[in-house]
Amino acid sequence: MSFVVIWSEQALKELSKLDKSLADRIVTKIEYANAIGTLHLEKVKGKTVYKYRVGTYRVFFDRSLHDTAEVIHIEHRKKAYKK
Repeated sequence: MSFVVIWSEQALKELSKLDKSLADRIVTKIEYANAIGTLHLEKVKGKTVYKYRVGTYRVFFDRSLHDTAEVIHIEHRKKAYKK
């Protein structure tokens, strides 16, 4: 199933702080997986957000609308779950 992917201001800010090649890899993987229908989001236990793994980074999505997935947060896996 494909979604309309929206990037929040916070996610774009975090993306701009990453190395350019890593940021391009994250964006490319999300767009490609969404285009071919393999963007499978996994629900985070105890929270209302979903996650997608790109290497050692986790991309968190808000799925409050049916066909829309908003990227709300991007963080390294070591820091991603400590909040």
